[in-house]
Amino acid sequence: MTAKPSYRNTFQTAGFKKVDVALMIVLSLVTFGLYIPYWYVSRQKAIENLNTQQKFPFWIAWVIFVCYLVDFIISIASFFVMLPVWYGMFSLYAFLFFIPIFIGLNIILRRMMLEHERKDISFSNNRKTYMLTFLFTIFYLQYLIDKERK
Repeated sequence: MTAKPSYRNTFQTAGFKKVDVALMIVLSLVTFGLYIPYWYVSRQKAIENLNTQQKFPFWIAWVIFVCYLVDFIISIASFFVMLPVWYGMFSLYAFLFFIPIFIGLNIILRRMMLEHERKDISFSNNRKTYMLTFLFTIFYLQYLIDKERK
């Protein structure tokens, strides 16, 4: 009797690519934060391929990406045209509004990643990983993807 090969769900089998976290930080700074919503949008297929019951709310990521993109374009244009003072305040408040939404998206994705790995998804048994996800957002999630064994 031959043993069946065991199949292990990995992030690479879902379609996630390894990206250096330091490069991600640089890209986030250079693009004034635009890379963060882009990270979700560009990995939509891989997130959909995760072996999990939960569905990721991509529409939220797309709305944030479009808002950031518009704000980025307007910010670049503001170097050439003097914008009213209220625009800067609007841009700041919009950014602050999206922070808790990003944190929520990160927690949802981390939970999906745990389920994909067939691990316990409860907060009580995974406080450390959920707290690191809360603090370091997509950078911690990418770190987990990068350090995964093949």
